[in-house]
Amino acid sequence: MIANSDSRQFHLADVAKAIGVEPGELRGVWGGLTRRLSTVTGDSDCYLINWERHDGEFDEEGNYVDHIGEVSELTYQSFRRLLVK
Repeated sequence: MIANSDSRQFHLADVAKAIGVEPGELRGVWGGLTRRLSTVTGDSDCYLINWERHDGEFDEEGNYVDHIGEVSELTYQSFRRLLVK
């Protein structure tokens, strides 16, 4: 999904829809990926996805429905080289 996009930004709702889950169900996934990246790199301050440039979106019942995430340019280009056929 991220590798096939035209930019390094992506909508969480699009990722969730592509794999058949609700956006809120992915919170643990991002945390797990970040912890693994931290373990592999030895950098406790590292992150794979920047969620801080945009606010999360919630529906009228307060359910988390979308958020714009962004990967670094290097990560985006690496994803494209490895994953886009």
